Amino acid sequence: MKASSFPRIYRAWNLDTLEMLSPEKLARAGFTIAPDGLPSYQKPPLFPCVVMWFSGKVDHANKPIFEGDICKVDVANEYGSFTVDYGVMRWNGELGQFLLMIPSAQGGHMLNVQ
Repeated sequence: MKASSFPRIYRAWNLDTLEMLSPEKLARAGFTIAPDGLPSYQKPPLFPCVVMWFSGKVDHANKPIFEGDICKVDVANEYGSFTVDYGVMRWNGELGQFLLMIPSAQGGHMLNVQ
């Protein structure tokens, strides 16, 4: 995937402090995103973190949904009604899009969120 097509809005989870960091906080710590879309540090990393990209989608309250977020969704079942389920927003590089990964006892499935 070309880096230019990758979403540029991000946040990061600090694995040491278990804190969500905004791009502003990350920039103050010397963290940036390089032109190729990969994390970059102006100085050696001071903490381990997980970068979470914006999926381009918002929830019912108009809050942005990021990669790794857990989402509550209504999923159609085999009886024609809906059940509440939970899934994790994940990037699928092969398809070039975000999908909601919904685990289940039957092996799980993906929900297209376009």
